[in-house]
Amino acid sequence: MYIILPLTLAGAAHAVAATTPKSDAPWKIGVVHLAHQVDAPVVIGLRQGLQDLGYIEGRDVVLEIRAGRGQYSAALAGTRELLKARVDIFVSAGTVATKAVKEAAADVPVVFTQVGEPISAGFVKSMRQPGGNLTGFSHLLPQITGKRLELLKELVPACRTVLVIFDPGNPTSEGAVAVAREAAKQLKMRLREHHIKNNNEVLQALQKIDGKTTDAILVVPDSVVVNSGKSIIEKSREKLVPVMFHEVTWVERGGLASYGPSFVDLGRQAAGYLDKIRKGAKPGDLPVQQPTKFELVINMKTAKALGITIPQSVLVRADRVIE
Repeated sequence: MYIILPLTLAGAAHAVAATTPKSDAPWKIGVVHLAHQVDAPVVIGLRQGLQDLGYIEGRDVVLEIRAGRGQYSAALAGTRELLKARVDIFVSAGTVATKAVKEAAADVPVVFTQVGEPISAGFVKSMRQPGGNLTGFSHLLPQITGKRLELLKELVPACRTVLVIFDPGNPTSEGAVAVAREAAKQLKMRLREHHIKNNNEVLQALQKIDGKTTDAILVVPDSVVVNSGKSIIEKSREKLVPVMFHEVTWVERGGLASYGPSFVDLGRQAAGYLDKIRKGAKPGDLPVQQPTKFELVINMKTAKALGITIPQSVLVRADRVIE
């Protein structure tokens, strides 16, 4: 299932930059992501970035959004519908959504975000010189998995055994788990790996959780697992097992903590690439960039529900604390 929602954002005339391209018809931007909510973080950042650059939605640009709700098939169907609507350029969020856009839109420029391994995924030839019609922004989530495991141990010092659920066929997930394995050795922690292929298998893995064999859960960037975020939070509450996410969205919904790049900021950066392409740059000549802003977010309400006392040394380093 996907959602069709053209957005119109009123803007003040003084926000229009003198360099903003003018045309008779607004520039159509197709946005494809897998989040359940239409206004995903990347969309929020994209709108902010476009507005900062002087674009006014409805006059200079029109956003056509397809929310795939965790389903590759929906992202692919949404992409094909956007092609029929004759969008001028695509913005995709996540590896799975980008794969769908790449498959369906062979000739339309694409700016991707939230992709962990753009080269191994086949989206670009190299980070410096992507080639083809795709470029964008990696999220570095596999590389910072060790830091997230380290923060998890700081949050819960007694944590020894950590469950990680992932699809080994996903290169981003496998890369993240490989980093976690090395970090676990250094931190003297045990990593329990559970392989899955679909949402049903994720739910089956969650049913086996108990406080004796699992001290905490580390969620890695895996679209199948993330799509089960609500179930992961519910089970963690039931079994009093803390969860470290990589997306702040799930901490807002009840997860204990997250550490990762700001997806809003990645959307804002994507707007800058849209502007460059609008003015004549070729996607294949724009280097793939990496995030510059990382956030540690802690949900104190969840910590209290789990009976966890967050060390002050971690609280003072948090970018945001949800009370």
